[in-house]
Amino acid sequence: GFCNVTTGRPTEFDVLEPFRAAEAIAKMNLKHAVITSVNRDDLEDGGSGIFAATIREARRASPGTDIEVLIPDFKGDPDDLQTIMDERPEVLNHNTETVLRLQREIRTSASYGRSLALLARAKWANPQGLTKSGLIVGMGEGSRDILEVAFKLRELEVPSIPVNFLIPIEGNQVQDDGSLTPDRCLRALCLMRFVNPTAEIRVAGGREGHLRTMQPFALYPANSLFVEGYLTTRGDAVSDTYRMIRDAGFDCLQRCTDPQTPSVLSGMASDPDPDVRRAAAEALGAIKPTTGDAISALTDFDQALTLRQVSWLYAGSVVRRAADVHFGAAEKGS
Repeated sequence: GFCNVTTGRPTEFDVLEPFRAAEAIAKMNLKHAVITSVNRDDLEDGGSGIFAATIREARRASPGTDIEVLIPDFKGDPDDLQTIMDERPEVLNHNTETVLRLQREIRTSASYGRSLALLARAKWANPQGLTKSGLIVGMGEGSRDILEVAFKLRELEVPSIPVNFLIPIEGNQVQDDGSLTPDRCLRALCLMRFVNPTAEIRVAGGREGHLRTMQPFALYPANSLFVEGYLTTRGDAVSDTYRMIRDAGFDCLQRCTDPQTPSVLSGMASDPDPDVRRAAAEALGAIKPTTGDAISALTDFDQALTLRQVSWLYAGSVVRRAADVHFGAAEKGS
C-alpha cells in the first residue's frame, strides 16, 4: 500500500550518494546491507545506474558485506535490470506488494505481470543469486488471493518471502480494511508456508500491532523476522524479539541455513476432528494437480478451520518441534 502515496518530481540527482552509502555500510560493519531508493522514473535509466554504482562502492568499502537491493520495476525495461544484475548482488528484492485482483487499485503505476517478469529475468541473469518478493496483507485480499501469489512465487522459485501487515500512515490512501485480527494474520502466514514449504517466510512490518500477544505463534509457520526499525514505524526492540524467540523454545541463527520442510497437511490429516481430516485430505490430494485445484482446496481448508484448530496447528508439533528445529535469524528490516 505504500506505493499508493502522493508523489512529486525529485529536484536533484546526487552523484555522491553511492560513496556516502558505502561509507555508512563500512562504518556500521554490516554483514548484510539492503540498498533501496525511491522510484526515479524521471531518469533515463530509472535509477539503475546509481544502484549499480552503490553496489560497486559498497563492495570496495566493505568486501565482506552481502548486498541486497530492493528495486522498482524500471517500467519493465530489461536493460535497466541487467545493469544491476551485472553487479551480482547477493539478493535481488522486488515486491509484488499486493495480490493480482487489487493491483490496479493499490499499485497505480506498477504492474503485477512486470513484477513477475522482473523476478524471472533476475533468476535467469544470476542463477546463483537469491530473489526475494513479498506482499502486504490487510488491503482487502482473501485467502484465494494470497494463495494465487504464493503459487506464483513458488513457480518462480523465490526462496525468501516477506509477509507484511498493513500499517496505515498519513499520506497513504490505503487504510486498514479491518480484517487483520491475529487469527487472520496467522492464517495468511500459514497459507504462504503451505505452498512454499522450504522458503524463508519472513514476518515483516506491522507484526507488533496486528499479531499483538499472539506474535509467538507466528514463529511456527515463519522462520524469519524483521525487527526494530521499519521504513515508517519503530518495531519491537531487538532484545525483546530475541527474548520472545527463545521463550518460545527456538534458537536464533544469523541466517537460516536449514530450511524447514513441514508436513503440515499430513499432520492435520490425523486431527481428531473429522472435518479437519477431510479438508486436509482434500488439500493434500489437490497439491499435485493444477494450481487452480490446489488454490480451491486450500481456500476451503482455511475456511474449515476454527480458531481453536488454528491455535492447535501453530502451537502443536505438526509444523515443527522446538527441540530440533532452529529458528531463522531476526535481522533488522527496512
